[in-house]
Amino acid sequence: MRVTQTADLAAAPLTQNDDRLNVVQFLEPPFMTFDLAMLMRKDHHESSDIQTISDLNRPTREYQYGAVAGGSTYNFIQRNHIYTYGQLSVADRAGTLPRSVEEGVQRVRESTESQPYILIGEQYMLEYHASQSPCDLVVVKGDATVMEGEYHLAVKRGVDQHMVNMLEGALGQVKESGRLDELYNKWWKERSQCNAAPETEGSGEFEGEGAWWRTRN
Repeated sequence: MRVTQTADLAAAPLTQNDDRLNVVQFLEPPFMTFDLAMLMRKDHHESSDIQTISDLNRPTREYQYGAVAGGSTYNFIQRNHIYTYGQLSVADRAGTLPRSVEEGVQRVRESTESQPYILIGEQYMLEYHASQSPCDLVVVKGDATVMEGEYHLAVKRGVDQHMVNMLEGALGQVKESGRLDELYNKWWKERSQCNAAPETEGSGEFEGEGAWWRTRN
């Protein structure tokens, strides 16, 4: 996604990448950091040998997997040729990758025991979908740190530097105050349609309560 220069500020989970850096200025610090994860049906995961993304290279059963075509996750995997690059590249040429997160989630839900499907994406986006009814999905992160992505607020280039300084100062204060933790609890946990918080198998670099927005050293 690129901004169309019709607004001064974009408040959204924008992943910082080189393409977007040519168009907008990202504010520091990031308000959230994340890694890649996998979305699976709970019953498929319970009987699987897939614990991290790297396990997709050596499964003992056949899996289909994908990422949103042209999205940040797919582009990251394509640039770095990590783990799942081969099958994703074949699926992209065949035009069979999902065109949106929602389409990918639906494929996971509709996949069968004989043809399980895994959606690879950004951890917290997948956790949100796993928190929605019918509560049949699980997010699998494991212990493999892959991406270490960051979500930022962004302003269009050329915005007054005084405005940028004020916004970055306010963002830093909000982070230090714990307000971002409150928002995470409100939108990810309290509004979950399932009885418990979104399930994420494996902890990896995830630091637990109060750490979802922290930058890594």
